Amino acid sequence: MPTAIRFGTTGPIPQVLHLVTVPFPTPSSPTTSIVRIRASAINPSDVKNVTGTFPETTVPRTPGRDFAGVIVEGEGKGKRVWGTGGTSGFDKDGTHAQYFEVPSQAVQEMPANLSFEEAASCGVAFLTASLMLERAGTKAGENVLVLGRSLSSLFVDLSKMGFCIGRWLVLKESSESLTNVFLGGPNISKGSSGSVGSAAVQLARSMGANPLESSRRAQNDRTVDISKEALDADIDRITGGSGVAVVLDTVSDPVLFTKAMQALGNGGRYVLITRPPGPTPTLPLNALDLYRHDKTLMGVNSVRVSFERASLILGAMKPGFETGKLLPPRGGEEVNMTDEKAVVEAYERVERGARGKMVLVNGEGGE
Repeated sequence: MPTAIRFGTTGPIPQVLHLVTVPFPTPSSPTTSIVRIRASAINPSDVKNVTGTFPETTVPRTPGRDFAGVIVEGEGKGKRVWGTGGTSGFDKDGTHAQYFEVPSQAVQEMPANLSFEEAASCGVAFLTASLMLERAGTKAGENVLVLGRSLSSLFVDLSKMGFCIGRWLVLKESSESLTNVFLGGPNISKGSSGSVGSAAVQLARSMGANPLESSRRAQNDRTVDISKEALDADIDRITGGSGVAVVLDTVSDPVLFTKAMQALGNGGRYVLITRPPGPTPTLPLNALDLYRHDKTLMGVNSVRVSFERASLILGAMKPGFETGKLLPPRGGEEVNMTDEKAVVEAYERVERGARGKMVLVNGEGGE
């Protein structure tokens, strides 16, 4: 019998998350197909879903949003597909299972050069990054500031592939510094990247915008030192005085929020995707600065995006992955989905802020 990860009630992960057997699925209508899941990523939203953060979730439920696999029944049988989005895992069963039902006309073929594990790790990250750039109305030539974790591993990947990195400004949580990255130099510090931040940098660059770079310990004249009380001077120096038009905030750190909001230029747009850490979901906002400089603060919730729309967005990125202009998240770890203990531990690691994607993998058993 097939298996799936299930929770019958929300709560602490070890107490509520279990591996169970489920019936073999069949298409519920002529317009749906059944995918044999080969890989599915664990996202922070999956963990929050299990622990009870999302009031729209109904139980019992199989969590999971991202997937890559093969259609085994219905239209498109035999195709290698990937996807994310919709309310999968919230009010209908998600992808942390061996099988998953999809709308036949919406599901997209995955990039030919990616493994199932790589394709499964892209969904929420690249969907969210794309939505942030879209919500901000980002245009070619604009300077985009990305607040996130260290993107060192992304720079390592790009430098190994011979990419010439332009102007980057990425605010990061870790204290490691980035060096010689302006032109993709070799002395790049080790670290790991936040998947949404990495995706945002890549997508911004691919559309002709200018993501800029920074460090807590700037080591050359082309980085912004985010340990300073203000970022304006370094940003002006790097951008030639043109400033930052867009801030994409993937962490909602209150201190960085204040600095980046102050550094945002006239008419600038600031996009959030998460709440601050800790019990209080608030950020300090200078209303005077906001209205006098015509700044806009907005949020993006990828859970509200339908499966169909998410599939179109991912489908548009397929050529970018196949040409190497876009890279999947690096530094991930594969976890056997049929090992309940390993899955629970992987969920707990994501809850603790593990860097790199935890990807549940399925073998050929249960066919």
